[in-house]
Amino acid sequence: MRSVTRCSETLNLIALALWAGALIGAGGAAAILFPTLKQLAPSLPDFAAFPDDHWKIAGGLVGVRLFVLADVVQLGAACATILALIVTRLAGGTQASRAATGLRLVFMAIAWLLASYQIMVLGPRMQTNLNAFYAAAKAGQVDAARVNRDAFDADHPIASRVLGGTLLAVMGALAASAWGLSARKEP
Repeated sequence: MRSVTRCSETLNLIALALWAGALIGAGGAAAILFPTLKQLAPSLPDFAAFPDDHWKIAGGLVGVRLFVLADVVQLGAACATILALIVTRLAGGTQASRAATGLRLVFMAIAWLLASYQIMVLGPRMQTNLNAFYAAAKAGQVDAARVNRDAFDADHPIASRVLGGTLLAVMGALAASAWGLSARKEP
């Protein structure tokens, strides 16, 4: 392989690994954060007028930052994988099998589509509902807060499936990329 192609393929593998790591890290942190806060049963002075569980509020205030960071990494990694593919193609491509290349493209397309939906549609909608919930809860507008919390909660299972699907697609792209590189024929 030419050095340009090797560099672009390396960039692709690094971007995919970072992408997977961001998703695993955010999901893993949330899986630890929320049960821990539930056990601690915190009381938040800024939300004293809201009678429901404050542990969910505390977890959300931290968790949202984790998922925004994961979205930033996803966006950067998706751009890096696209750039790597373009550079690889312009440099003459790899000697990987068509099957490995095709599989990689399918998995990457799925990951890009799911990440795009998360970043441009689902995430902003959830953030809007979460911000409205926080504002209403702080103001003691219990009914309005619950409506916004319920709207956020309705999207949560979808977000979990989207992030899980994205992770599977990224892992598939990573595996297909590695398979393609290991099966390449040196000129």
